[in-house]
Amino acid sequence: PRRALRLAAAGRASPMDAGLCGDALFLEAAGIGFHARVLRLYSRSRTKSLARSIYSLARTALEMQPIEAALTVDGAPQRHEAAQITVSNLPLYGTNFRPAPHARPDDGYLDVTVVPPAPASALPAFVAALRSGNLHALPGVRSFRCREIHISAPGPEPLHMDADASRHTPAMLRIWPAAINIVRPCAAPRA
Repeated sequence: PRRALRLAAAGRASPMDAGLCGDALFLEAAGIGFHARVLRLYSRSRTKSLARSIYSLARTALEMQPIEAALTVDGAPQRHEAAQITVSNLPLYGTNFRPAPHARPDDGYLDVTVVPPAPASALPAFVAALRSGNLHALPGVRSFRCREIHISAPGPEPLHMDADASRHTPAMLRIWPAAINIVRPCAAPRA
């Protein structure tokens, strides 16, 4: 508590964008596909553990079918066959996943990453690339920036917003520039 009070008193306030889906905010990322399905399955159990995480990952990988996603990006329609679509406000989310390593929390844009379908055997490479920030090096991965994106699929797809996977498609996601202020430590003066 003392360190937090010192930070609040001596830190520097900076504006931070937020993502919006309806009236709900997300700070890190939102999306559909693999991660949203894993979160939805994991959240169904009251028991949270490493074993439950591994089970949720493996079951989702084995059952995953490609999503025929229809996107409207800043008014322009797009179609993608995808395993995952992540809409990022920050460069990382969750337990150090980095789908958009160049995303900035104060630039007024959402960074979108579209991952194409792949066999379950590609899951280790996908997770390694996601954790290292090299997702864009995988074949067929596309990325772009926008201020607003509408996502729909043939049926309702689970939609995660940060760690909450209780929503579903269709969904309109948009940026809310400078939505909140965060307090950061000031750099120590150089001697």
